[in-house]
Amino acid sequence: MKISHLKVNGVEAPLGYRFEHLTFSWRLKGQLEESVECRVEVSKAETFSEILWSGTTKSSFNIISTDSNFLEPKTKYYWRVCFSNLEAVSTFETSKMNEPWKAKWISYKGETKESISFSKKFSFSKEVKQARLYTVAHGLYEVAINEVKLGEEYLSPGYHSYDLLQQYQTYDVTECLIEDTEVSFVVGNGWYRGRFLFEGGFENIYGNKQKLIAELHVEYTDGTLEQFYSDETWIVETNYIQGNSIYDGEIIDYHSEISTLTTEVIDVTTSLLTPRLDLPVVVVEELYPRVFFDTKNQMILDFGQEITGWIFTKLLEDKKSVRFQFGELLQNGAFYTENLRTAKQEFVIKNAKKGVKVRPHFTYFGFRYVRVEGLTQDEAVLVVAQALQSKMDETFEFSSSNDKLNRLLSNIRWSQKDNFLSIPTDCPQRDERMGWTGDLTVFSNTACYNMETRAFFAHFMENLKLEQSLLDGATPFFAPVPKVDDAKNPFLSNAGAAVWGDAATFIPYNLYRHFRDKGLLKQYLRLMTDWVDWIYRQDEARGGNRLWDFGWQLGDWLALDSGIKGSVFGATDSALI
Repeated sequence: MKISHLKVNGVEAPLGYRFEHLTFSWRLKGQLEESVECRVEVSKAETFSEILWSGTTKSSFNIISTDSNFLEPKTKYYWRVCFSNLEAVSTFETSKMNEPWKAKWISYKGETKESISFSKKFSFSKEVKQARLYTVAHGLYEVAINEVKLGEEYLSPGYHSYDLLQQYQTYDVTECLIEDTEVSFVVGNGWYRGRFLFEGGFENIYGNKQKLIAELHVEYTDGTLEQFYSDETWIVETNYIQGNSIYDGEIIDYHSEISTLTTEVIDVTTSLLTPRLDLPVVVVEELYPRVFFDTKNQMILDFGQEITGWIFTKLLEDKKSVRFQFGELLQNGAFYTENLRTAKQEFVIKNAKKGVKVRPHFTYFGFRYVRVEGLTQDEAVLVVAQALQSKMDETFEFSSSNDKLNRLLSNIRWSQKDNFLSIPTDCPQRDERMGWTGDLTVFSNTACYNMETRAFFAHFMENLKLEQSLLDGATPFFAPVPKVDDAKNPFLSNAGAAVWGDAATFIPYNLYRHFRDKGLLKQYLRLMTDWVDWIYRQDEARGGNRLWDFGWQLGDWLALDSGIKGSVFGATDSALI
């Protein structure tokens, strides 16, 4: 008998997450009796000398929920599952919670740059017992200590409704701090201010300049505490990243002049800052290419699988210019990108020296094929594709003697992997990549079979709940919903359609069916009832006909059977859908 996969709110040993409730879950492996009682205990002490909370369950789902009202800020908790004479122990650690921020938001004066770097040097003369960095930057960021990147996650802080909540991250930096330590951030555009949305997109949706807030909390072995905050003494500089965009890619020029900017403390509220819900985006798989020349004599890398991610390589020689362009398919044997619409999907490196390791920082691509310019065939074969995805355990395996059935299941699995990056998107490649609610209404049940989706969907539902609160209970077509001026696209000015809106009820219900997480269901029950109540009010206002023939309905979307050239609406009456 073995106890494994201990998780809190669907996350293994979460550090600095938001805990509106606590759900403890685990797996039991071995010969089991029909009814098994497990005991869960929580303590601040590794020895469990004082028990703060305990509970028992006979749930066959090996899960138990409770309120989180006993939790304290910046505290590490130990919890264990006891079954018969067995036990397994794990941890979780709280964030700043409701503690006020003493750090200041900082940015820079002058014109907006595509990417900037923040840095600060510290000296530690005493031995460090424990240290935590609480921070977030807008748009996307990576943080390093003494030029070594912290952690294995990328594209932080992910995509969420920045106008409604701003999730910060917590890093354990205990082992990183030495006598002379430099903390540095490189920050790009991301969804925060980069081009995004319909008809070519909008820029500066959530802000027009990158910004940062950071607090470093240090506890020394002598029992003393010290805290350091972002302020006007931090240095802000330009860097080698000369262009970055979710849709278009990234440009790095190593001949770019690095200039120091004027640091500016900006008067921006910290009231929207909240501990993270978003799972880290990590590299989940690496693929290696087959190199060939297409019918237009272009050098192409074929990674054999459609993935979401980017490429990584080490340059063997000095390079004036190297260009990678990413695409999904070949057309008549040639590299093809017209399906990307306005998205460029390019990664360009200029003036790089031999030995430089290159990858993008603030973008991602949907691709199988990569067109390469500026490398020899021997150099191109060394390029590695890295698949990116929000970190989730896969929970479903299938194999059979039927190759086509195996491929079908593989395609479903990869579609989920490719579209579960921070938010559940409709596609990872063209100029869209949005959290469409209709897609998820249909797919959420399958997704819960394939992966441990509780934390991932909780993040999406939090965005959905906040957006819904602005719409009197109606559910938008996607979440987050960027608020843009002069938006002519009807998806930005309408909400509350059948199937799309039903994500508000389908997702929480499917999660409960699969995981029996009562804490999560309680958290988003209001999301469900507000949506149902909104439908009822709309119908009552129109006479209570109990027929959903009002509002902007999409009906049988993309059915292509209407006989009307160019129409995206199907022939079936929308009210019947």
